[in-house]
Amino acid sequence: MQRWLGELALALKQETYRPDPIRRVFIPKANGKLRPLGISTLRDRVCMTAAMLVLDPIFEADLPPEQYAYRAGRNAQQAVIEVEETLFRGHPDVVDADLADYFGSIPHAELMRSLARRVVDRRVLHLVKMWLECSVEETDDRGRKTRSTEAKDKRCGIPQGSPISPLLANLYMRRFVLGWKKLGLEQSLGSRIVTYADDLVILCRRGKAEEALTACATS
Repeated sequence: MQRWLGELALALKQETYRPDPIRRVFIPKANGKLRPLGISTLRDRVCMTAAMLVLDPIFEADLPPEQYAYRAGRNAQQAVIEVEETLFRGHPDVVDADLADYFGSIPHAELMRSLARRVVDRRVLHLVKMWLECSVEETDDRGRKTRSTEAKDKRCGIPQGSPISPLLANLYMRRFVLGWKKLGLEQSLGSRIVTYADDLVILCRRGKAEEALTACATS
């Protein structure tokens, strides 16, 4: 193990490291549909976890309180309590959104700009970019394997299931939360946002939900 880790560390230091293809599997969701998960190799998961140990504390300080997913000391139950309390604090109208294919639609260019706000080391940025553009391997019913470069070709999507995906998902959602405030929608609609991963709730003053829904769709 020590030798294996040493060789991996050397590859990272010499910038010869290249990620392996991600294996895509599908797991059933509660609604009967299938959720795609990207399973990285052990080697790549070790690299991503090491990156997370460095990057997570840096960006945690930037994440707004409206975000509850994938954060130390925060969970879905707290998000539910926040929604309930906000309802009783004069925000009875609600826009409840489940963002379709959120992980698969995150644009790489905007996401990398969010990373570059805090990270100046080009080697770290290059690592993240390689993980984003990693090829995907699937096995069909007959056991035949195929590879695609869909994420690289479309320049969007992060592999749901990798150690670094939660942080990247939070970073991109942060753009929406801050944009909502910057546009003055929090004050004009009397709104409060609560997010958990790709689930989004906007609580508004009475009669403002339709305006919030329109603003959400165009933001």
